[in-house]
Parts: sequence; structure tokens; C-alpha cells
Amino acid sequence: MLEPAIGSAPPLDAGAVASGHVSGLEAAGTFTVNSTTAIRGAEGESATEGARVDLGANTAYQVSRPTAEATRYTYAEGATAYQKEVKEAFEEPTYETAELGRPLAESLLADRIVAETIVANGTDSVDTEVLFRDEEITGFSATLVLDPETGVVHQLRTERTTDAFSSGEPVTVVENLRFSNVGSTDVEQPGWVDRLKDGED
Repeated sequence: MLEPAIGSAPPLDAGAVASGHVSGLEAAGTFTVNSTTAIRGAEGESATEGARVDLGANTAYQVSRPTAEATRYTYAEGATAYQKEVKEAFEEPTYETAELGRPLAESLLADRIVAETIVANGTDSVDTEVLFRDEEITGFSATLVLDPETGVVHQLRTERTTDAFSSGEPVTVVENLRFSNVGSTDVEQPGWVDRLKDGED
């Protein structure tokens, strides 16, 4: 269990945070995760993603909006993903079934938090090379909110100034990751998945 800490230099260890977070979610069994990425400057792009996860049933339902013109819906049972994509330029959505490298629920459980807590280990210096390779970082900050009783990270927010998105001109990228409804999330199969299971598309 992590000890509660408040202040600018809490005694956090990245590995302990990551493993405690995963253990807390596994113990709860279900959770909801939402992420946003916003680029300030240049053309002001943004992306959003949200998912509901049931680890016991090995199911997940994810909705992502990588651009303002497209929305992707993914329902996964294990590593089998049923996908629907809606684009503003087309009247009809497209459907497909894909086999993922590993179960989507497993990926949503650990991938991002394990990677991102590495950069927040310590306050005297931050190694941004861990996540942002080949970027010139001129400013960086991170905020981590966790429950010391369960170890679950409820929010991870990073903000960096980088030259990676606008031909060398600096922009500010804000990424926000939130975990909520821990232990009380329901994952239901969307109605459109039946048409893929029945081989209609």
C-alpha cells in the first residue's frame, strides 16, 4: 500500500505506482478509462478516447475520436475486436472484425499507466526521453492523483512544450488520463456487433 503524500515532492516510486495501480484495478474487476489529448498552437488539434472494461469477463468497449471527422467504436471479447467506424464524409459506417495481438481489456489495464509513471519518478529532474523520443522538450509538468488505500491512479495529467507537431514551431500538448467507476462499470455488447458475428459484413 502506498502512503498518503501531499506536496511538491511526494516520495513516489514509478514502479510501485504502476504495479499498485494494476493490482487495484484487478482487485476491483471493472473500470472506466478516459483520455484526452489537446495540442495548443498550430491548428489546435485534439483527440479523445474512452473505454469500459470488465476484466472478469475479458470484455471491453472503446470509443475513440482520433480526428474531428471520424469516430471509431470497438467492442472486444478477448483479442477478437468488432469495430465500427463513422466518418462525416461517408453516409454509411464501415464494419470489420479483427484479431488483436492481445486482449483489449488487458491492454487498457496496464499499457499507458506503466509507461507514463516512469517519467514522474522524482522531482529534481524528469527524463522526458522515456516517452517523447526525438522531441525537443522545452517545458514539462505532470500531475498524478491516486487513492492510497487502493493504489488506483484516478488521474494522470502531463503537459509538455515540444517542436514535434508544427515544423519546428513550439506547441503545448496536454494529455489527461482518468480512471473512474472502479468496481462499478458495466460492459454491454452494442447491438451492431450481432451483424458482424452473424457474418453480415
